[in-house]
Amino acid sequence: PDDQRLQQELRRSDDLPAWALLLARATGIRIGECIDLRLDCLRQLGPDQWALHVPLGKLHTERLVPADPDIRQITDRILVLRAQAPSAHLENSAGLLLPRSAGRCCFSQRLRSALADAANRADCSGPVTPHRLRHTFASEMLRLGISLPALMQLLGHKDIRMTMRYVQVTQHDLQREFHAARSH
Repeated sequence: PDDQRLQQELRRSDDLPAWALLLARATGIRIGECIDLRLDCLRQLGPDQWALHVPLGKLHTERLVPADPDIRQITDRILVLRAQAPSAHLENSAGLLLPRSAGRCCFSQRLRSALADAANRADCSGPVTPHRLRHTFASEMLRLGISLPALMQLLGHKDIRMTMRYVQVTQHDLQREFHAARSH
C-alpha cells in the first residue's frame, strides 16, 4: 500500500525529481546511476525489446535493464520535462537525461528531499529513502517470479549474497509459494 500511494503521489507531483524517482523505482537502479543516465539511455534491442542502458556504477559495471512500456513512458515524460528546464541547467548537464542546476551531489540531495516530501504527502508508514525504492523493486520482482540470478543481474550485483539482502519475503509470500508448490 505504501509503495502504491508513493508512486501515485510522485506521478501527481509531475516534476523532474518525481519522474526520476519513478524511473529508479521501476528499474531498481541506484539513485547515483539514475543521476548519471545519458540522454540516449533508452535503447531498442529488437522489434519489441527495449532496455535502459545503465552506465558504470558503484560496482564498476554497466548493464542493460529491460524496459517495458511503463519505463518508456517515464523516460518520455522526463524528456518532455527536461526540454522545459532552464538553459543553465541544460548547460550543466549536457548529454545527461536529468538536467541539474548544480553538481551531482546537490541533485542527489534534491531527489532525497523530493522523495521524503512525497512519502510524507502519501502518508507512508515510515521513512522512505531512494535505496528503499531499490529494495521494493527487488522484492516485487521476486514475487513476480524472476529468478535470483536474473535479479542479481538486474540489480548489478556481483554476489548473490548481496542480492539476498534486498529481498523481503513476507508471510503472504511464503503461503502463496508453499501452496503453489504443493498443488504441483
